[in-house]
Amino acid sequence: GEAVADLSQGAERAGAPAAWAQLAGSRPIDSGLAERAVLSGALSGAPAAMTRPSTGLNRLGSSAPWWMAVIGGVSVLLVARMAFQRVRFLRSLRRSPLRDQASEALLASWSDEARTGAVALTASKNLRAPITLSSKEICVPQGCWDTLAGEERRALLAHEFAHIERKDPVWFTAAAALERVFFFLPWHRLVRERLNASAEIACDARAAERVGSAMSVARCLASVASWGAAAPALHRVPASIPAMAAGSGELVARVRHLLDEDERPVGRRFGAGAAMALVGFACCAPAVTT
Repeated sequence: GEAVADLSQGAERAGAPAAWAQLAGSRPIDSGLAERAVLSGALSGAPAAMTRPSTGLNRLGSSAPWWMAVIGGVSVLLVARMAFQRVRFLRSLRRSPLRDQASEALLASWSDEARTGAVALTASKNLRAPITLSSKEICVPQGCWDTLAGEERRALLAHEFAHIERKDPVWFTAAAALERVFFFLPWHRLVRERLNASAEIACDARAAERVGSAMSVARCLASVASWGAAAPALHRVPASIPAMAAGSGELVARVRHLLDEDERPVGRRFGAGAAMALVGFACCAPAVTT
């Protein structure tokens, strides 16, 4: 009798249903059933905070998907636009193989030395500056090529081949894509521009090392820049493609780096380090909270 009364009181204190309390007072029940009744009452009296999500989490869960979808959609559109512009630019070149035995022999020997695979040399009348389209192709403006002397042509090819050695076409594309994916971070454009400028300076230095004359590379830069300034307006080279073009201010800085040996940034991994810095900026982006 006392044990049953204790169970009844325990059930009532734990919030068990009244029916269980009456059952406990009227007739004997087994201990397992009583324990389950006590446990059920304790759980039914648990604080509401244990069974209800917080208001802040509800608000975050209901608002996060739409702004994340907006950012993701804009990023996809910008990357798709970049790809479309690249395809349109490549189609506009209407390039054709450039038949020059001396240049082809140079590229073949450098490719064997660097183990980069065969590199094709093409020309286009719709191009304002030499470009490295990929690890397998260098394209030059036909009109500019015709005006260059033999040593300047060698310097031009050495510069563009340095982009292939450094894998700059891949890094440039990755940096341009990251800039568009993280369009809401303002410093990406600045880092990407610095990456491109640093890569051009490093390739100038590598070209001077390969041809054995910094002055030849400087003359080549000046010739390409002056020809490009007088060339008709054509499609702009996308940021994802390494181009030898240089404005007047940039040209002066590049020539200064060429002629000053202490300022030459030689190294194949220079561009890779800058690209990884760009990725680091993206990973360290401030979190968006609501």
